[in-house]
Amino acid sequence: MKTLLSLIALAAIGNAFADALDHWHWRNPLPTSLQLHDVAFGGGQFVAIGNGGWIVSSINGQDWTARSSGLQGWLNGIAYGDGSFLAYGYEETSGVFLTSPDGVTWNASTSAIAAWLRDVVYGQGLYVGVGEAGLEGPMIVTSPDGRNWTNQTSVPVLKRLNGIAFGNGTFAAVGDRGFIVTSPDGLNWSETASGTDRDLRGVIFGNGIFVAAGNRSGTSVILTSIDGMVWTPVWSLNTAAAPEPLTFLELDAVSYGAGVFVATGPGHAALTSVDGATWTEHDLGVDRVLEGIAYGNGYHAAVGWAVLREGIITSAVVSSADGSTWTDRTGGVPTLGVRGLAVGDGRYVTANERGKILTSTTGSNWSLTTELGITANLFGTTYANGLFLAVGREGNNGLLLVSSNGTQWTNRAPSGTPGLVSATYGNGRFLALRGSTVLWSTNGFDWAKTNSSSATNLNAVMFNEARFVGVGDKGTLQTSIDGLDWATQSSPTNSNFRGIAFGNGRYVAVGQRVIVSSADAVDWSISQTGGWDLQGVAFGGGTFVAVGFALSPYQRSFILTSQDGISWRARAVSSGGLLWSVAYDGQT
Repeated sequence: MKTLLSLIALAAIGNAFADALDHWHWRNPLPTSLQLHDVAFGGGQFVAIGNGGWIVSSINGQDWTARSSGLQGWLNGIAYGDGSFLAYGYEETSGVFLTSPDGVTWNASTSAIAAWLRDVVYGQGLYVGVGEAGLEGPMIVTSPDGRNWTNQTSVPVLKRLNGIAFGNGTFAAVGDRGFIVTSPDGLNWSETASGTDRDLRGVIFGNGIFVAAGNRSGTSVILTSIDGMVWTPVWSLNTAAAPEPLTFLELDAVSYGAGVFVATGPGHAALTSVDGATWTEHDLGVDRVLEGIAYGNGYHAAVGWAVLREGIITSAVVSSADGSTWTDRTGGVPTLGVRGLAVGDGRYVTANERGKILTSTTGSNWSLTTELGITANLFGTTYANGLFLAVGREGNNGLLLVSSNGTQWTNRAPSGTPGLVSATYGNGRFLALRGSTVLWSTNGFDWAKTNSSSATNLNAVMFNEARFVGVGDKGTLQTSIDGLDWATQSSPTNSNFRGIAFGNGRYVAVGQRVIVSSADAVDWSISQTGGWDLQGVAFGGGTFVAVGFALSPYQRSFILTSQDGISWRARAVSSGGLLWSVAYDGQT
């Protein structure tokens, strides 16, 4: 099998090489690096959605698989009904609904309504959604199929609605300031008193009762009702039922399954109750912001996100069989700004902006092997002549880390070296550089520093056919025989270049809004322009792969491929993250 690796995202490539490049597999962290907002259970599986158009599914709430939505926007929520999943959110400037019979294959339809929905439930042969339509105010909408929606304009909605449930022949919708409305059919609604002024975030029906949960100004509340009309506060700071001390004061979601209600929110605890009246607090063991929860196949699964040290935001998934004992299901190594990727000696190595080096022998399972500290910034990694190199800076000092195995590293940068961004090997010497600073070595351990008067603005360098080729800011394209004396070539653009590769007899340089190519590294021409900022390019298996991110209407990952370096094709990407590097492992 041939494989291409991008930001620890893997594409499996078989005989139909080109088509397989439309299928990229997220590898780290798991299930995604982006926030998850909701989860539903149906058809024997959990399906969770979130930022970047992410959809992940699981049979047991423990092991999750990414599914392609075809979107890279923001999915707000998901529901299951009438044998189908319904997800909703927005893509670029349009609201979008996604429907799927199996949680794997999704069909999209645009609708302004989708962008404003906060919750959807299925009952009485209807999907009923609630939310707030911008300046038009709160709304309730209905649909028989999840595609064609009707705004119920006669509904006496005064406050934003956040959650809805169906049970005992009644729809109950809850919202800000304790606002609750009910309906027997989803069409005709009436307001009912809640007995609280807290913002109600979620509601569920189970064990013959409705349970609603919410908070405002750090004060949480849980309400119960048999018929959706008469509500009783059973848990808040003002009731004896509230456990002290409270681990968190906000409740965002509530579910029911296996005879247990579970309420979650931000913090490191979950609340459980068998009757909706008496609640017990349980430690999750981790701090998470849990925005959605569902029950199925013997497990409660809650999803959301976490803010880790260094400001890293990653997805969060926890699960429990009984609501009392919870297991963190977030996998991999959450890390910030992975910028370089090297493949060699049966190992993948990458580094990030906070001095972390990750390794893998498979490309699927990654481990943190080196941690320099948050003041270190690593911008590039390479494997050449039996050595891994990682370059960057720590404060004002350059870093040039060298390793023979990818796990044990030493800094070989001479004193006074500024920050470095790229390294390579050719003509019997290693090069590491940035701008006009060039370091060289014959063995990879002993380095000399040169301030080249001819090297300028360089961001990336490679070696091929007895010459070094460097690219950089302001359209810089340069060549060198020894890596010290550089010749500037005429450039067809003033755009900043970030990456360079060679294959099929052509050099390809990529950067902001442009791809250029050349047969000899001297005469260059523009191959393609677009609304993206490409950060890296590699060649393997007869194909160039360039990665980066779109510049508007918002940043999102972007992949382009080409057989000849001239004609390029955009590829589908399920990742909403930003791609910084790509490498080919050379396996067949």
